[in-house]
Amino acid sequence: MADTVDLNEIGEVHDSQLVVEKHVKQLADLMASAKHCIVFTGAGLSTAANIPDFRGPNGVWTRKAQKRKAPACPDLAKTKPTFTHTALVQLVNEGVVKYVASQNVDGLHLRSGIPREKLAELHGNCFVETCWKCNAEFLRDFKVSKVQEKSCKECRERVPHFCHCTGRRCPTEGCSARLKDSVIHFCEDLPQADLKKANKEAKVADLCVVIGSSCRIYPAADVPETVGRKRKNGKLVIINLQKTPLDDLAEFCIHADTQTVFQRLMEELEKKKKDKQEEEKREEEEPTFNLRGGRKAKRQRT
Repeated sequence: MADTVDLNEIGEVHDSQLVVEKHVKQLADLMASAKHCIVFTGAGLSTAANIPDFRGPNGVWTRKAQKRKAPACPDLAKTKPTFTHTALVQLVNEGVVKYVASQNVDGLHLRSGIPREKLAELHGNCFVETCWKCNAEFLRDFKVSKVQEKSCKECRERVPHFCHCTGRRCPTEGCSARLKDSVIHFCEDLPQADLKKANKEAKVADLCVVIGSSCRIYPAADVPETVGRKRKNGKLVIINLQKTPLDDLAEFCIHADTQTVFQRLMEELEKKKKDKQEEEKREEEEPTFNLRGGRKAKRQRT
């Protein structure tokens, strides 16, 4: 909300190309060697899809704090995942990234192809309806939220500040409870299953990469902070155009556009993958000395 924005801290920082290049190579090294890398994403990830962020110089809450009209937002149902979204899918599929925890409600992670079991949508998804009775989830191709004039009794008891009813019923056999949108508003609890899973992943992670988050909203920000506070056993890298409260815990911060960073990062990771493949091929072909016969033989794949 607007009262969470400090107008003295909305300025952006832009690292030089040399600094970005240096840190991207360092990040590629960390990701290639990490045993359990997780990613934490925020609104800055989706600005390349023309979705406004919240606390940037032209963010939703920033402009509200300045008593200005909110920036225009595209039709999210027609918005396409960015290069960084699709790059994350590749990294998850390759096992480089083990888990993604996101604060974004735009649904682009799911639509880009991140498996649900590898994703925590900590603030919900505007395209997902949930059933509070049987815990079923339903992904739609339209925004499911519906403005309610009055809050129903069920919502008043559980989330007294907002009615989440969508006007549809759960189709699960034997259920038929009222479906709710999954978007989390201020003063509401985060989805416990997603939060529990994200915190569990943070506890075992040896690397957390923050992408486009100010790391100011808790308890979601506990995820990167948990990894950052491990020091020796965990490393935190933050990619964000603004400074964050967790910068001092980070190995380094990359102040640059996420698209630019990930285009170079994927190039570096691909190069490392090819170098490793070539090294393994050379090792397989490298002759070894046979002590019994005194003859050399090619190293065989086991």
